[in-house]
Amino acid sequence: MCNSKNMNRVPIDEALEETKFGRFNFVLILVSGFVIVNVCLELVGIGFVLPVINCDMDLSYKEKGILGAVGFLGIISSSHIWGFLADTIGRRKVIRPTLIAGYLVTVASSFAPNYTTLLFLRFLNGFLISAGSATIFAYLGEFHCDKTRNRAIMSAGFISAACALVFPFVAWAAINQTWSYEIPFLNIVYKPWRMYIMVIGLLGLVCGLIMCFLPESPKYLHSIGKEDQVLKILQRIHSINTGKSRESFKIEAILPESMEEVNKRIKNEIKGSVLEKLIKCMWNQTAPLFMREHRRNTALTCVIQFWIFFTYHGLYVWFPHILNSVMEFTRTYPDINLDMCDILSTMENIRADDNECKQSLELSTYHHTFTLEVIFVSLYLGVGYFTGKVGRRPTLFLILLLCGVCGIISSTVTKPIVAVYALQVWLVCGLGTTVLSSITVDIFPTNLRAMAICISLMCGRIGSVSGTNVIGALLENHCQAGLLTAGIALVLSGFLAFFLPKTSKKPKKQNENSA
Repeated sequence: MCNSKNMNRVPIDEALEETKFGRFNFVLILVSGFVIVNVCLELVGIGFVLPVINCDMDLSYKEKGILGAVGFLGIISSSHIWGFLADTIGRRKVIRPTLIAGYLVTVASSFAPNYTTLLFLRFLNGFLISAGSATIFAYLGEFHCDKTRNRAIMSAGFISAACALVFPFVAWAAINQTWSYEIPFLNIVYKPWRMYIMVIGLLGLVCGLIMCFLPESPKYLHSIGKEDQVLKILQRIHSINTGKSRESFKIEAILPESMEEVNKRIKNEIKGSVLEKLIKCMWNQTAPLFMREHRRNTALTCVIQFWIFFTYHGLYVWFPHILNSVMEFTRTYPDINLDMCDILSTMENIRADDNECKQSLELSTYHHTFTLEVIFVSLYLGVGYFTGKVGRRPTLFLILLLCGVCGIISSTVTKPIVAVYALQVWLVCGLGTTVLSSITVDIFPTNLRAMAICISLMCGRIGSVSGTNVIGALLENHCQAGLLTAGIALVLSGFLAFFLPKTSKKPKKQNENSA
């Protein structure tokens, strides 16, 4: 009898495995993927607004660049805070309210009467959605055992990539309309681009409401000694996945953390005020990455990530604007061949002379954006296979080399349609982020991996802010120099990949088996 009872008292990972993999997990993966989709829509979806906002706010390239980048500034400024709070009060308690509050801010920003108000609200939105971006994968992974964790996280990542195919259709359905409503007390005319801003945040509200019905992370509750609550959650998950009653769950109790783990956690606990804890926690987690043993790898991953994000996010925000100008030029002057930068300059001068502002985008702009997303998703599926054959460093090199060369071609070729397709391939450099993050996991020890990825992605987001502003500023007066610099920097970043340490194949096989 005693032995039977001991058999039903197991560690948390074994208990998670006993819940099976079923409907609950599918819903959780779907919601997690949609949270990431919401973050992407809020951050880069604003790019479709930039070409049509001039009728209401008459913004310069510099102001548009700041508007496109301010969401990333919100994420950069809050990532550490949300990570700290998620470890302190719980994953669900951080993700759920910030998703709902983020949508309320998005709705408010769609009614912004001026540029300054819009800028502040978009920054606040980035500050809030950062919570989901920083925490959702930890939340998802903590509902899964070792055998299914990688598969769940990769599935959520694929959902976010696949849903990007819908971005251009959402923009087309919302922006390419002709209605308008005057709101006198706000002194604005409510137009389709304002409705589009409201629509792109809707997924965050839906996910926030669904999170009301999802439980707290069982591993987080286990780490704070609430084994009874963990057991109730696991019984519920088992019941949903198998269709059986909660009482059919074989596990009767969850073993608490071992004394070694408890002592280690107590030792690492930081005393003081919340602000002191946050600062000390940030320092303790970050400083080791810049010590002699790891600083070279930290510098390499940060530099490569910076230039990938500089190009991918920095250019993607301007992608609809560039496409719209090129497509409008080729429709108006089908027999004239100019390079992309000359086309942008020509169309800007024509609009200025005609005192014209566009309230809708060329249909071919949405078509080419959709083509870009198809290419991205297709290659996303192929990268996993390719890295298994030739390795991750050569794969990262080839991605950045190919995309960088296409960037150079797109800024110099005088055939507009060739420039557009080269530009699309250039933007596929975003795939490099996945490969580089995979390398980062292997070249840093377990206790530093999470922070190494966070620091790397933070440098990438700084690249996003820099790219959006720098490329926007240079498009106006030094377009070709700016685009060539970004293309060449991407090629050089590809060569830097070979300075990263070789990763052993043994862990990789273990990961594949666990997936």
